[in-house]
Amino acid sequence: MPMPQEASTVNLIVKGGAAVLLQRASDIVPVVRRMIEDSKHYAALRAATITLAIPNATKTHRRRNYRADSAPAKLEEDLAAQPQLTETVAA
Repeated sequence: MPMPQEASTVNLIVKGGAAVLLQRASDIVPVVRRMIEDSKHYAALRAATITLAIPNATKTHRRRNYRADSAPAKLEEDLAAQPQLTETVAA
């Protein structure tokens, strides 16, 4: 089970059809096997990730949660120095 602070995120992703929640560790082999063997199931998971994606989420989160006492120029400098994270599903 996910940690309490992540539970709502996990539930959102699972209900959105972009993930499969494992009930037991032993479930991983059949779940991965289905993703490999059932291309329609895998395609549906991938398509669902696109509907749940939030463009620029990482950058927005950093901007909102950056320390208030930091200078704006420092914020821009730090953001520019960070490697860009892929926000979309690779084709």
